[in-house]
Amino acid sequence: MKRKLNPILVLSLLALLALILAACAAAAEPTAEEAEMEEMEAPVEEEEAAAEEEPMEEAEIVVPEGGQPQGTLYGEDNRLDICVGDEFDANEPGQDCAGSAFIQDDTLLAMSSSVAMLVRPAALQTGSDGVVTLNAFTLNERVERVYGAPLCSAQRFADQLAPGFCTGFLIDDQLLLTSAHCIPSAAACENTRFVFGYQMNMAGEAGTLTDNNVYACDSLEAIVQDQTTLMDYALVRLDRPTGLPGLVLTEEAAAFDEELASLGHPSGLPMKIATGAWVLEADAEKPYFVASLDVFAGSSGSPVIDMQTYTVKGMLMGGEEDYVLTKEGCYAVKVCDLEGNDCTGEAALKVTHILADLREFLPIGTPIPTP
Repeated sequence: MKRKLNPILVLSLLALLALILAACAAAAEPTAEEAEMEEMEAPVEEEEAAAEEEPMEEAEIVVPEGGQPQGTLYGEDNRLDICVGDEFDANEPGQDCAGSAFIQDDTLLAMSSSVAMLVRPAALQTGSDGVVTLNAFTLNERVERVYGAPLCSAQRFADQLAPGFCTGFLIDDQLLLTSAHCIPSAAACENTRFVFGYQMNMAGEAGTLTDNNVYACDSLEAIVQDQTTLMDYALVRLDRPTGLPGLVLTEEAAAFDEELASLGHPSGLPMKIATGAWVLEADAEKPYFVASLDVFAGSSGSPVIDMQTYTVKGMLMGGEEDYVLTKEGCYAVKVCDLEGNDCTGEAALKVTHILADLREFLPIGTPIPTP
């Protein structure tokens, strides 16, 4: 089935992205939504301790959630957990991850290890044994604090801890690519931790994290945030090598109706892989393409994968709102039709627009296609 995006919706998306980038770039007092999201990054009993830390300049604090339009579902919910644990065998059909179907694509599973969740330091507590405890709200608690009402009872992942605010992925074992509105300054980079391997286990609980999973920012190598061109990316050098492979970036432009998948931390949740998405619009003159990705706030910076080549086709920038208020007084995930005709779609920055800039930071031999 061919999918055609309504031109009016495309124009709406363009205007929406410009507003998002303008809001992120503005050197103004934090908005009420930003302040509320900062509050959500640690439970109430930890707020006084967090407040004692040396504050950043207000103009440099940018939290890219709390009402930022970001994502929704297209057709069925294709988000799946990744299960970890000795008893889990990805090659054996019929298993599940605490009631959720699991990914059987070995390539996507391997690629997910190079994708990180971005969190604030206050969300992580490291014990003397090196085990990291998450200091965070559940998804249901987050939604209730931001929107003023809880999730409806049938909503997925409501009880999972959701400490993240963005996603990023490796293009080298020490270089991480994410959206500039996630890391808008060197100070913001210093105030961010990059957590690899935050996934669920077979018991339906978050898998164990240690200090080996957590990385800090060594430097902000590059940042481009232009509301005119809608370019939006940041390149972070982590404080030490990860030993993980960088994802391969493609030099092929996105094409209409190509099949896609996304890897990331929607709504700050444990790692989710979402397949069954398609390119809805791919204007050659624009730095982004539009797709029917099942993504949410927290997915910004997620790699968008070409399912034919398993290369990174784009990086998520923004899109639809996440949740809508129902007549029952609770919030449910917004659902669009599969072709995206009733929604603007999700925008992903084209890798082809930033390859030349990224190459200068990568060591010789890094597997990025050359012209």
